[in-house]
Amino acid sequence: MRDDIPMSGKIARAMAYPFAAPARSYVFVNGQTLPLAAFRREHPGESLIEAPGGQASLVHYLRAADIDPAVIRTPRLPVIASGSNAAPERLAQKFTDAFADGHRDVVIPVVRAELHDFAPVYSAHIARYGSIPATLQYAAGLSSAVFVTWLTPAQLDRMHETEALGVNYGFARVSDIRLAFPDALLDRAYAYISLRGSLHVDGDHFTLDPSHGNHAGLQPIAQQQVQALVRDLLAPGMPLDGFIAENIRDEGLRRQRTKLLRAFSHPVLHGGLSFDHGPAAKLIR
Repeated sequence: MRDDIPMSGKIARAMAYPFAAPARSYVFVNGQTLPLAAFRREHPGESLIEAPGGQASLVHYLRAADIDPAVIRTPRLPVIASGSNAAPERLAQKFTDAFADGHRDVVIPVVRAELHDFAPVYSAHIARYGSIPATLQYAAGLSSAVFVTWLTPAQLDRMHETEALGVNYGFARVSDIRLAFPDALLDRAYAYISLRGSLHVDGDHFTLDPSHGNHAGLQPIAQQQVQALVRDLLAPGMPLDGFIAENIRDEGLRRQRTKLLRAFSHPVLHGGLSFDHGPAAKLIR
């Protein structure tokens, strides 16, 4: 995070997690978002976007924007976004260096899907920029609306750099699942799964999805509420802004507080997880 941002701005950013995502599928193109009318998984370039003059193929749009269509033909992996990786703002922050130099184009389809038997919940750790971030947790019988980012090996390597692999998150192949798109059903995909476990207090996990309020053991809460919950667990009585500011400013204290959250964590319970932190290119056959 830039050091010239005032602490009030950093706190506001922490509280904005998971940041705003469109209500529908889109394509992220060099920091811009294009509404996605139809995604063609086998041939992404044939996907249809909503353009000012009507629907157009993604390849047609890229050519008109002077972007080499070869960028959309590169093989891609489906990576489930349980939190901020679905947000254009967060993708722009993570890939700024790639498209800022004018030599590398970033094109990422971000597609809505229904993930069965999982819920997006808060992880039992504090991110370096002060947020309480997300992970997936097994929840039998539940259906969750998620976004899936379709990433090339190079994009996945960059995403790995932003996810504290081996510390806070593991990159996992998630098998034996039901991930439903309008025209396809996948039985496996990939996801960043918290190595810290999910936040679990008094028998409840805490979900980012407000539609899960009637599911036993899941409590829907927003970032401000989960921040207050974690503050009450670790520093009761402290003003919330001060608690978040300390977590942003003091790396050692943040790590210590994350360790203390281990007492309020629950492992991700699903037998289909297989972790792999190796080069992304070898995952694509």
